[in-house]
Amino acid sequence: GISKMTDIDIGSLFVMNVMYELFGACTSIVARGENGTMWHGRNLDFGLFMGTNASTHNWELTQNLRDLLVDVEFMRGGKTLYRSVTYAGFVGLLTGSKKGGFSISVDTRFDSSLDRGIIGWLLGRNNDAHFLTFQTRDVMENNETYALALESLVSYKAMGPAYIIIGGIGGDEGAVIAKQFSKDGTNSNVDVWYLNESIANGSYYILETNYDRKTAPPDFDDRRYPGMNCMDGLSSESFGAKDLWGVMSSNPTRNAMTTFTSLMSPTLGHFESYIQYCTPGPDCA
Repeated sequence: GISKMTDIDIGSLFVMNVMYELFGACTSIVARGENGTMWHGRNLDFGLFMGTNASTHNWELTQNLRDLLVDVEFMRGGKTLYRSVTYAGFVGLLTGSKKGGFSISVDTRFDSSLDRGIIGWLLGRNNDAHFLTFQTRDVMENNETYALALESLVSYKAMGPAYIIIGGIGGDEGAVIAKQFSKDGTNSNVDVWYLNESIANGSYYILETNYDRKTAPPDFDDRRYPGMNCMDGLSSESFGAKDLWGVMSSNPTRNAMTTFTSLMSPTLGHFESYIQYCTPGPDCA
């Protein structure tokens, strides 16, 4: 349908819609805030190695993606089903929240299998595996509660590696699910990291960039520890949207590849997103 309306080649649209299976760089945070309210923040970073703008010294594709951002209310039977921010022409779900239910964001994960699942799919195999952002959209559309959504995300067979970050409405509902391609589907989960583990260890949040929690991020792309420093300097008892915005807008969590920031609370039905931009320099990685 998009191809017919825009005259964009359907093959090109397909590639654009599965590109996040292959590469991206993002930050997601789920935190228990004031009065036990759940907050979920995400930055979506994309455009590395896709060429630069000679006048701005910034990533060319990143700016083009900013120009395509849309805030969407998905409705069924005249009622809002969930909210999402996405790029016009993209049909999967990268970021979304359902009031009274749960919120989802996805971050790219890298492992040794990387493209093996999608290459096999293109060759007619792996038909029982699911593309990341089509699966998250299906879960958002067809599940009402955090528990049901979590079960669906943990149990599905992934086409490729990914981190799925999910937040709920209660004081400890949150998780990071690290997925991988598994030929037989028996070990699609590398790790499931629950918010209540962090709470038991004296923290109030979980923070995911693009690397497994049990290994340190590489020196050339360390957004984890600066983000944690910001979060550790804040108080769970008073944590809210303003605090989350400050963390998501700090360097290098916000960087020259950041296209947008979303602030979500399925507890409150709060959903807002902002186009992000910074000029590379001392305050912009």
